[in-house]
Amino acid sequence: MAARGSRLLSEQRRRKILDLIEQKGQITVRELAERFSVSAVTARVDLDALCAEGLAVRSHGGAVRKLEGSHDSRTTSKQRDSATVSKRTNASPSGAHTITFVLGNRDTVNEFQSNILLGAESFCGGHNYGLHFVSFRSDLNAPLSSVRLPDVLTQSNRPDGVILTGTHSANILTALVENDIPFSLVGNNIVGEWQAEQYDCVFTDDIRGSAEITRYLIAQGHRNIWYVGNQRFPWFARCARGYRQAMKEADMEPHFSEIGAEDRELGYLAVKALLANGERPTALFAGTDQAASGVYQALQESGIRIPDDISVAGFNDTIGDVLHPGLTTIREFPKELGVHLAEFVLRRINQSDLAPQQLVMPTELIRRESVRPIAPGHSYSSPLALQENVL
Repeated sequence: MAARGSRLLSEQRRRKILDLIEQKGQITVRELAERFSVSAVTARVDLDALCAEGLAVRSHGGAVRKLEGSHDSRTTSKQRDSATVSKRTNASPSGAHTITFVLGNRDTVNEFQSNILLGAESFCGGHNYGLHFVSFRSDLNAPLSSVRLPDVLTQSNRPDGVILTGTHSANILTALVENDIPFSLVGNNIVGEWQAEQYDCVFTDDIRGSAEITRYLIAQGHRNIWYVGNQRFPWFARCARGYRQAMKEADMEPHFSEIGAEDRELGYLAVKALLANGERPTALFAGTDQAASGVYQALQESGIRIPDDISVAGFNDTIGDVLHPGLTTIREFPKELGVHLAEFVLRRINQSDLAPQQLVMPTELIRRESVRPIAPGHSYSSPLALQENVL
């Protein structure tokens, strides 16, 4: 009886969680743990169960609402084609307009991508377009002759247009043009040579934003500032450009700690490696908030206090307000970015001869508790180093 009662409580809680996701569009593990007075582990188990049933889409740190017709390109081709046709048929009557949101080469929908998705969904819904979600993996270095498009774009009842987010190769842009498929894209994460002025694209001004937050660290008295990011990914490389630019302006040497990983694991492993090599920065700038969360964990496990011993800054402001201490970061505006992506592709559908459209979204410096001013000449000494000096 006790087991059955526990199962019923879990089911009731998950129904309420699903209602919250439907109402808000997204939810985080932390929100669920606080709302239902459960552990973070239990909250993750609930989200995993809902996502396994196809009722939501897992994101980094939480989950987002499942869109009509959403599917994952990692299913088999036969399963995918069947699912796509049936879901599209059930989702809207014959002749309904649809846009496909293609998330490229990502294992999870992180907070930034989920907010782009919500912004695009809002705009499309307001203009009588359905939005379908596709997770798509491809070889970013494949030549044009070997580029494949998501199956949903090669069917006779393909969508009216496409929104590209995540990471894509420049060759997929050419393939879409050759197949006469209207599309818009996030311009920050394209791999390979391409000309932005030839496409409908929206950028976030990440280079300027990363330079701004680096200048802020310098203005707080920091001189030994390290950048944490995997520059094989375009978004980390662009933030590194802004960091490098600001350091050069201040006549300071840039320092980079890189590991072949992404998100939280990147920040965690990069800082562990940096500390193991005896480096003692006064400030760390991580190229995403997700990487910064890994930086927090690595520093805290090492007995290093934020910001008393080392200041930390991030980029994108997706989880900065839930970290402790609050993360100083650069705020991007992903929902607004999603709205403009949807606006651009709908305009392209209705005005095919329109000149390509480009938009650069501004960023905003968000000051929180993870950065503190330091006196000139200050340097961090680890608890271990202090103990050795006493001995």
